[in-house]
Amino acid sequence: QLRQYGEWSSPITAKSLVSSSIRLGAPSVHLDLTGAAHVFWLEARPLQQGRQVLVRYSVTDGQQSDVTPDGDWNVRTTVHEYGGGDYLIANGKVFFSNFKDQGLWQQSAFTPSDPVRLTP
Repeated sequence: QLRQYGEWSSPITAKSLVSSSIRLGAPSVHLDLTGAAHVFWLEARPLQQGRQVLVRYSVTDGQQSDVTPDGDWNVRTTVHEYGGGDYLIANGKVFFSNFKDQGLWQQSAFTPSDPVRLTP
């Protein structure tokens, strides 16, 4: 059956297209203490209620891992509306804003660690 453009029903909805699409952003490259390069980026994960997770990829061995621990951690801030960022990596540490409390937190950039709160 022929129909005009836009006049047919489709099983494909906008929601079905984006409900499991991971959004990538804020890429950066940093060297660890041995001089090995690592690529970092944020992943917005719709299946985890839109939680943003910092991910690290080791250029040396091809391993990819989440820097952000599981749970309520969400590397996201409202300050980006004013030109700020969600995270910063310096001296082997990640400094980030946790969306739930908008506090500033720190953890290791290259080895698994629990975040430590820096602001009250």
